[in-house]
Amino acid sequence: IGIIIILAGIVFFVGIPFVLRLAGVDVFSSGGSSAGVAFLRSDNGGETWNSAALSEEPGVPFSGDVQALVVHPANPGVLIAGTNGSGLWRSENQGLSWRRMVDRTGGLAVNAVVYAIAVHPIESRILYLAAFQQNRGRVLKSENNGETFREVYATTADRASVSDIAVDAGDPDRVMTATGQGGIIESRNGGVSWRPQRWFGEGLQGLWVNPQDSGERYLMTVSANLWKTVDGGVNWADIPESASRGVVQGIRYPRRVIHPEPVC
Repeated sequence: IGIIIILAGIVFFVGIPFVLRLAGVDVFSSGGSSAGVAFLRSDNGGETWNSAALSEEPGVPFSGDVQALVVHPANPGVLIAGTNGSGLWRSENQGLSWRRMVDRTGGLAVNAVVYAIAVHPIESRILYLAAFQQNRGRVLKSENNGETFREVYATTADRASVSDIAVDAGDPDRVMTATGQGGIIESRNGGVSWRPQRWFGEGLQGLWVNPQDSGERYLMTVSANLWKTVDGGVNWADIPESASRGVVQGIRYPRRVIHPEPVC
C-alpha cells in the first residue's frame, strides 16, 4: 500500500504538471514572472510597489526578467519591454498587464533576448531593437509599431551580441549600436548601411546619448570601464574610476583616443 501511495504521489506532483507544461500551462507561475526575478510597478511615486508581471494570454507567462523598458513617446500609457529569452512585450494600460508582440513574419523570434529598444523620436511607429537570436547579435527594425521586424544589421561572429542601441534625437536617421565585439557601429540612413565608428579593446555593454546634445555620449565596457565623447564619437576619453563630477567635466579632449581598426 505504501508503494502505491508513493507512486500515486509521483504521478500527481510530477506527471500532471509535466503534461500541463507541454500544453502551455505554467502551473507554478503566479502572474508569469520568472522564479527569483521581480518586475514591479508603482503608481504613487515609488512609495509602494506591486507585481507588474501579469500576462494577458493564458498559458503564455510574462517574463519577469526584463532587459529593456521604454515608454511610447506618442502615448505614455503604452510600455514596451524587452525580455531575456521571451522576446518583446507590450502594455497598453501603464504596465498593469502585458501581451507578447508576435511577429508573424518571423523577423523577431519569440525566444529572442532583447537588450535594448530605441523609438524614432518623430515617427514613433519606427522601432529598433538590439537583440540576440539564432546565436548572433542583431539590429531589428520595425516600421509598423512592432507588428513585424526585419534585420538591418548582424554581428560578424556567432555568440557576439548587440548590447545597446540609440537614435540621435537631432538626426533620427543616425542610429548607433554598441556590440560585444567591442565596436560602435553606426548607420546614417536609418539602418540601410552601417560602418564601424570606433573599436575598443573589449566588449561593450552600454551606450548613452545626451538627449539635449547628441555629441555627448557615454560607453560602458564589459569590465565596467567608462568612456566619454563630446564630439559625436570622433575622440573618446576614458573616465577614471576616482574622478569626481568636476574632474570629468574638465577632461581635456582627446585624452586617450581609440582609433578604428579594420574589420576582417
